[in-house]
Amino acid sequence: MHSYNHAFFWRVDISKASPFMGEAVSIEWATCCLNVNTNNAKVRIQPVADPVLRIDSAFDVLNTTLDTCGHLDGASAQLATARLRLEIVRALHDAARTATAEATLQDLIPEIQGFDLQTFNGWTGAACSLLDGKSRGTALWDPIFDGYLLLEDGYLVALPASAARAGQAKIVCGSLEDAHQVDLSSWDDARGTWDGCLSPSLGRDVLLNPKLVQLDLVPAD
Repeated sequence: MHSYNHAFFWRVDISKASPFMGEAVSIEWATCCLNVNTNNAKVRIQPVADPVLRIDSAFDVLNTTLDTCGHLDGASAQLATARLRLEIVRALHDAARTATAEATLQDLIPEIQGFDLQTFNGWTGAACSLLDGKSRGTALWDPIFDGYLLLEDGYLVALPASAARAGQAKIVCGSLEDAHQVDLSSWDDARGTWDGCLSPSLGRDVLLNPKLVQLDLVPAD
């Protein structure tokens, strides 16, 4: 008898009305169901790793972009292709290819061209460049910090997500409440990223895959 091993990526949606109280219980149930068969197959289920999810998300963006423009020549399609390439080489843990993919992607974003994203001055300079000229309240989402970066009076400031609930940031005496100026004290020179950032490459994603949002500035109570 021959034995074959195959890996498949499936998406499983489980009704909210189901009795399962978490991922582990759901996986155990699905494994039991798939192993009760007459084909003598042994099935093992494991959660999809974050790199695979990131690749899947990047592919969806590229597919959606191609649905709109229909070709790879446009700037948006080139960006989406470069981001997909970056996620693939990250998943392969190929440092050289990751560096090349990051450089390629950076060259496609005019606002951050020429900045050394592995230094404090380069990283913050690129963030300021992305925000420069935007209306007040425009913020760069930073999932590593779990908050927003904004340009206030020419200075890059950080605002925790907890201080901008429902997309509103409070103004006190003309300044953002709970915001603080970004400084060198939180930068790790040896790793070329922020303190607490587990992956320097993912830390640069804030700039290489920028998510700009508009916060509503309201007077504090």
